Amino acid sequence: TFISFTTEKRPDTTRPFVVKTIPEDSDINVNILPTIRVYFSEAIARKTINSTNITLSDGNIMIPGKIKYIEDKRYIEFTPLNKLD
Repeated sequence: TFISFTTEKRPDTTRPFVVKTIPEDSDINVNILPTIRVYFSEAIARKTINSTNITLSDGNIMIPGKIKYIEDKRYIEFTPLNKLD
């Protein structure tokens, strides 16, 4: 008896979502030069992480910073270039 089958890799249609941030939204006494971490539900394609879609703002003012992706931990670090007010 010979059995034959093939497997098919199905596309991942579930988008990653934010599961946690550090600092959290309601935190007080946050460092004025923080490293902000955003944790996701699953890994993110590295090519999609850039300063266009990862931003920090204070109202209408965009805050420049450095972005670092820690793939094995599924989080992005955003470090502002200047102290926050």
